[in-house]
Amino acid sequence: MSGEAQLSARNATVISGAMVELRGNFRHHPEGTRLDGEFLDINMPVGSAVSFCLMHGGQTIPLAAGIIQLQDQGRQAEFHIRTDEGNSPPNVHAGDVLQARDGANVTTADCSRPLLAAGMFVTDSSSASNNSQ
Repeated sequence: MSGEAQLSARNATVISGAMVELRGNFRHHPEGTRLDGEFLDINMPVGSAVSFCLMHGGQTIPLAAGIIQLQDQGRQAEFHIRTDEGNSPPNVHAGDVLQARDGANVTTADCSRPLLAAGMFVTDSSSASNNSQ
């Protein structure tokens, strides 16, 4: 992938009576690439695992396993895959789908687990006027 790309995914849904939110951000710049995601306001026990997966070109790619932790007033799981931390994020394109799945295989994402939430990546329109990050 050449040039710059900034995509985001977001979806809110109700799980077990609680409104939860899945967010993802992909940024590709000449100085590096990063893919971050978070699953917020989860009504699941602290310490439970969440698998983050990417649907890309008809394939499901395991990204990371997140552990639900207390954060501010709620519970969340998150992941970060960044070249500046020595990782290799996959290339993400508009139309790819970020998924949060219930459970993981120890510390590895298991994309066969039940789907909790999914959000499609779209071009991040806020990035056009905010390139200072």
